[in-house]
Amino acid sequence: MRVAYDGGSPAAELESAAAALWAGLAFDEAAKAALRRDGLAVEAIRLTGPCPFRLRAVDAAHIAVSVPGRSDAAALLDLWQVYFQRRVAPPGGQQAA
Repeated sequence: MRVAYDGGSPAAELESAAAALWAGLAFDEAAKAALRRDGLAVEAIRLTGPCPFRLRAVDAAHIAVSVPGRSDAAALLDLWQVYFQRRVAPPGGQQAA
């Protein structure tokens, strides 16, 4: 999945930020409840283990997000769009929440 972002941070830095969010998400019941309200089947996603997201800079304004080796990759990419993207790699000119 190709995602627009502000280009201010290298992909490795964004991946570290995603890993920190991932570590907390497994224990954040309020965040999981909000994700359920947004229509995500949180129970179908394994929220344990290492952060599954891999980020690669495509150009100065885009990153590629992938989830290699996961059977729940489609659900995880939905999770990226709903929860991680605006916190880790907001589109140009926006502040992270």
